[in-house]
Amino acid sequence: MPLAQRLTPVAAATIWRGHGRAGALDGEGPRLKPKLVWRSSDVEISGDEWGGFPVEAGGLVTGGTGAHLAAVDAKTGEKIWQHKTSPSQSWPLGQAAVADGVVCACSKDGMFALDQQTGVQRWLWKASKIQGSPLINDGVAYVASKNAVNAVDLVKGRKRWTCVVNSEVTAPIAFAGGVLFVTTDDALIAVEAADGKRTLWQQKVSGGGVGPVLAGGLVLARGAEPDEFDTVIAFEQTTGEVVWKSHFGEETAGLNRLAPIAAANGQLFVRDGNDALHALNAATGQRQWVCAETATALQSDGAMVVAAGVIYAIIKDVVAVAVQEGKLLWRLRPEDIIRGRPIGFKARGSVAIADGTLFVPMYDGLVALR
Repeated sequence: MPLAQRLTPVAAATIWRGHGRAGALDGEGPRLKPKLVWRSSDVEISGDEWGGFPVEAGGLVTGGTGAHLAAVDAKTGEKIWQHKTSPSQSWPLGQAAVADGVVCACSKDGMFALDQQTGVQRWLWKASKIQGSPLINDGVAYVASKNAVNAVDLVKGRKRWTCVVNSEVTAPIAFAGGVLFVTTDDALIAVEAADGKRTLWQQKVSGGGVGPVLAGGLVLARGAEPDEFDTVIAFEQTTGEVVWKSHFGEETAGLNRLAPIAAANGQLFVRDGNDALHALNAATGQRQWVCAETATALQSDGAMVVAAGVIYAIIKDVVAVAVQEGKLLWRLRPEDIIRGRPIGFKARGSVAIADGTLFVPMYDGLVALR
């Protein structure tokens, strides 16, 4: 069957962890312990140092590693295309975004757009020190470059505007209601997306993986050093006023400072310094439950996603946790997913989900579990 017939039309932009970066995904993943469906080891989508963040859109799973960005058929794992960045572009960074038949991604020297069906490059917008996770909305791709936020036309690859911020951007940009939410080394900033000229509000926070995440009219970020470094703070989305704070103390070894928060259906999901998983009421910050079974000796940077009442994450192992009561539904060690792999063989990053299937980046390829 020709690829054009296999692709499912995508009604809205597909962004890694969504426009609000909350990790709430449509569809449903496996609630029972899944089995290996296929393994794609001949394509450059994996969980090595430069990869690990696949996205599924229209029947294709897209991701990158090394000097490549690639797409595979979500049902079969068949390689559809593989794009090698030029020597001047170097390696891909961060996560791809898909909209209007275009895959948008970043390298260390710019942002580029590929045709979703063929992988042919449409344009390259050159910029230095890119923060590699583009966000697409209404024909515009937004991306950070060091201490600036940039808006680039998705069709032509031409810059529309640049907004210089106070310091280096440290986390993916979030979007809601015509506003971009940006975390820098020491601030959370709300900027009008139309032209980038107006800063609506600014609050002092710490940069890193925790934030910005949008949930229920709130913006979540980690508090500023030194007193609130291990504190999740909820800001009112339109005014920037503090709504609540939730501190993680010595009993939890503080916060996991690498892993983003997830949010869905009025709940927040936060990993502490031991990688135990906590659920909080999104409106109040009150703790609801803790799943200590996910805890590991070392903090991992795997981002959580939530689908149909289940949290999926790579926390050393691939785990699934029920959102209502915090029960560990199942755990898969990477060496058990692909038999014969040595202990210590790793999965890394975050998973993608479509049609009951979980797509997991391993260190030497992508696997599908169902």
